[in-house]
Amino acid sequence: MNKLLQTFGKIAFIILLLVFAIAFFLYKQYWIAFFTLALILVVSSWGRVKKLIIGKDKVEVQIPEDLIKREDKENK
Repeated sequence: MNKLLQTFGKIAFIILLLVFAIAFFLYKQYWIAFFTLALILVVSSWGRVKKLIIGKDKVEVQIPEDLIKREDKENK
């Protein structure tokens, strides 16, 4: 039940932020509307953001081998 209330609260907060963003856009306060939309993105994926800040979720980049070989040839 607690998880359900938490999810409902998060959805209600995101909807409220969306209403504010639309209102700011209609009143030509574009920078506040943009900030509100950015806040929606942060709130909706806060779990992932928090993991990246703490360092529990590592970001890995895969570089194709042919790209490495091509750069080695260019550097020689």
